[in-house]
Amino acid sequence: MKILVIFTGGTIGSTANEKWISLDKSTNYTLINNFVDKYGKGVQFEVLHPYSILSENLSGSELTAICSIVRENIDNGYDGIIVTHGTDTIQYTACALAFTVNCKNIPVVMVSANYPLGNEKSNGNINFASAVKFIESKSGAGVYISYKNDFESVTKIHRGVKVATHLEANGDLFSLNQPPYAVVFEDKVSVNGEIKKEDSVKDLAVDFVKFPRILVVNAIPADDFSYNLQGYNAVIIKPYHSGTLNTENEKLGEFCKKAKELNVPVFLANAWCGTAYESAKGFDKNALTLLESSAIPALYIKVWIAVSLGVNVKEFVKTELNGEFTAE
Repeated sequence: MKILVIFTGGTIGSTANEKWISLDKSTNYTLINNFVDKYGKGVQFEVLHPYSILSENLSGSELTAICSIVRENIDNGYDGIIVTHGTDTIQYTACALAFTVNCKNIPVVMVSANYPLGNEKSNGNINFASAVKFIESKSGAGVYISYKNDFESVTKIHRGVKVATHLEANGDLFSLNQPPYAVVFEDKVSVNGEIKKEDSVKDLAVDFVKFPRILVVNAIPADDFSYNLQGYNAVIIKPYHSGTLNTENEKLGEFCKKAKELNVPVFLANAWCGTAYESAKGFDKNALTLLESSAIPALYIKVWIAVSLGVNVKEFVKTELNGEFTAE
């Protein structure tokens, strides 16, 4: 079993002192050594460390680099690839990989930590070990995130494109509107047979632009929608948890009308397309582009790709990938 580990920083690649959590490349080998100490030398690890950042500093240059590196190594005889990353933006990098790198033969598993490895509360070692066990099980190809939430006894293996944004001030990860793809408990991998496997995509070399100019708006009461749309490429509205918006708000109507005049698409993520609340009658009136079951990170990265490629954003999001954000 041969696994490529790509270290990119984050809490899992950091140490803490009394004041700061700071990047520390020596932790890269701590992670692997801890695994070998527990499980032996049955896995051959090869290591790359192209850059090291705290993941809140993620930019287009890192996305371009990591997608290129994984693409270059995807067919180099590895049984799987592990990418260590910070938890803050792990969903975004997972989506960038899933949308632009053809991982049809092996899994690429993202791994992070809630605390530095030196902290006894850290889940970094178990997230890494579970990623290795998932690769060894040959349970699926594509892009995944391995993560153990604080309140759970199992490590979950999530499809990269289905992980939702974090709850406020909470580092736990959840798949959007569905169970995880698999769970790892006591080194045993159990796959949920009802969850769709990753579909392969065509390799898409993308030079992610520095600023994609995407406006993300969270539904809040009494919003006057006084956002300046000049220069923006798209708007993503995150509705309330029930998929609702105040469509009686005349300011929303004015905002959507201005966006249409400027040819700026307005996407409504996680819209209910079945039986919905009466306020949904106003979605069509306001020319909102509805996307059902679309995680915000997946939609944001998809728009970023379209902007970087210089193609029609609305058409790219609606036709290149469906509401499940899987390749057609």
